[in-house]
Amino acid sequence: MIKIIWYTLISLILLIGCDSDEIKENINDEFEITSITPLRVKIGDTITISGRNLDKLSEFSIQHDDDAPFEHRVRFKQFPSDLTNGIKIKIPKLYYEKATIDFPFGTSFKLEIVGIIPLETDFENLSQIQIIDNNLAYVLQDDKIYKSIDGFYTWTDFIEFSGQFISSFFFIDENNGWVGVKENGIMNIYYTQDGGITMSLKHQVGNAYGGNFIRKIRFSSISKGYFVTNRQEMYVSHNDSFENIHDYFPNLSSTALGEFKIWDFKMVNDDLIFLIPISNSNLVKINRQNVTLTEFETWPVVPYFFKNTGYIQVNSDIYKTIDLGNSWIKIKTFENRYPELYFINNQEGFAFVNSYPFEIYRTKNSGVTWEKYFTFSQYEAPNYRDFNQTTGLLANGRKKLWKYRKD
Repeated sequence: MIKIIWYTLISLILLIGCDSDEIKENINDEFEITSITPLRVKIGDTITISGRNLDKLSEFSIQHDDDAPFEHRVRFKQFPSDLTNGIKIKIPKLYYEKATIDFPFGTSFKLEIVGIIPLETDFENLSQIQIIDNNLAYVLQDDKIYKSIDGFYTWTDFIEFSGQFISSFFFIDENNGWVGVKENGIMNIYYTQDGGITMSLKHQVGNAYGGNFIRKIRFSSISKGYFVTNRQEMYVSHNDSFENIHDYFPNLSSTALGEFKIWDFKMVNDDLIFLIPISNSNLVKINRQNVTLTEFETWPVVPYFFKNTGYIQVNSDIYKTIDLGNSWIKIKTFENRYPELYFINNQEGFAFVNSYPFEIYRTKNSGVTWEKYFTFSQYEAPNYRDFNQTTGLLANGRKKLWKYRKD
């Protein structure tokens, strides 16, 4: 009897051992994704998918998250034969900043898309863009201004001057904005204080015949702003009146330049503005009523300022100031290439280099070094751009828009 019990126990132990081995073997045969790195990526970056038994993976997909304005899915079905170091893939073109990698059996990982993101839009003939914050932006197309409140993914028209020519606009926040309109042969500036629900005539600037229009508007506060026409005439809007800038700043005409035409300007605040004359290589600084000139080798473009630190492009060269434009030091030359600058703070900026292909360079150390950041496809060079500290919007004047998310 004892022998029978003994043999029974041995048999049960052996049976349990066999079942345990089979269970282990089944576990070892299972497909599992253990990690994906990195999860915060730019389009074109390479990610690594790690796990067990990756050879059993037949396909997976990357798709926009559910809160995206439209669906977009990219499937992957072919993988290298050697999966020792995981599966490496490049992030495909996506049109939204949040995406999900979906694997069989319900496994998924969230991706955050940063850098330059193409946007799906159906605009034509864009002529101006402006961002207010990371979600709110405006674009101008023909006689309508469009607005986005969801991070630039969907747009609705909210200001229209039917049959008239909107030449420029500027908003200082979601409520207060100014619109330059060419109508019935007159250049008018309209003002809204309720986000475009109502528009009131602010200024009648002058005759609009002969191709003249209000080319640029900038306000530093509700009460003070500047605008320049296509004939290089510049005006100051102060409270409810406006006058030619040479009349508003009498000392401006007393410099060696005399009374000059103005191509562009950079408004820093109510009291500080920089002017780019049309016919010489000077940068004109107006600080309250004080006017000073800085002469470069050739025509400069408008500078960017962050407190006392500023940057300016002159032909192929980039200059920097640390004393609010009193003196400038050359810090970079793009040989035989002509960058257009956009700095987002006193350390980080972009150089948009007009060449083929059109490229963006970035600096993170105040222009000491620059690295290639992004290359656009043929005919996609963006000629309108606006940035804040973490977000940007770019447009190429045809129908394409791109979003920048700080990486």
